Amino acid sequence: MSMQAFDTPLPGDAGCLVRRDPAREALAELQAACARIDGLVARIRGDGTEACRRKALLLLREKSKQLVALLERPEKTQDGSAQEAEEMPPLSPREQEILGWIASGKSNAVIAEILGISPHTVDTHNRRIFRKLGAGDRTTAAIKALDGGLLPPR
Repeated sequence: MSMQAFDTPLPGDAGCLVRRDPAREALAELQAACARIDGLVARIRGDGTEACRRKALLLLREKSKQLVALLERPEKTQDGSAQEAEEMPPLSPREQEILGWIASGKSNAVIAEILGISPHTVDTHNRRIFRKLGAGDRTTAAIKALDGGLLPPR
């Protein structure tokens, strides 16, 4: 008898493997995060200061945008290629280098020090990268670059 992978074993099946379902796992994590957010909202409503409320709202908006961007990414086929191929604009070698540092979490000042250039020059490269990738922030630029194959997966 050959072993086959099924999402859920059928009654009476013996020796079948249960396959991980990343989408289901991600949905469960998202549901748990939503429950934690509901709890935080209740605490902020109850005893949070106005400054705390504003900060929480800004953070929630930022993370919501990131989540929407993540959910709108094209589905991957079994061979790993995107179903909807987005054409990524070409980045200069320096832009690719800076984008790599951005993706690794370095600040403009640190990138400037590493590359021996001014922070203003790094900022100029950032703005060009963001424009080419259609990104509004560093995180979105890094995600789009990873999805578009501009950066190697880590």
